[in-house]
Amino acid sequence: MLLELMKTKDILARLGEIKTDSQYLIGFALEAKNEIEYGRGKLEKKNCDMIVVNSANKTDSGFGGDNNTITLLKKDGSLLKFEPQPKSKCADIIFEKMG
Repeated sequence: MLLELMKTKDILARLGEIKTDSQYLIGFALEAKNEIEYGRGKLEKKNCDMIVVNSANKTDSGFGGDNNTITLLKKDGSLLKFEPQPKSKCADIIFEKMG
């Protein structure tokens, strides 16, 4: 069986192009290296207000697990790092840090 894949459009970049001043755009990035550098690049390139960087290097978090290790990068230049947390707690943190 052959599965042919097609490249999709960058939905986050498009949302960044059309967002208004009253909208707050959050993007997510799973990174295995240069997490902060790549996250900041996505923040700027995609015109987000915040990027949630998920670390792919932690054995106790990520896909298939109950925890995530996140870093929040905001448009104002702030950086907030968090220890591994349950995914539900990560959602609470993201919501609290918006704006």
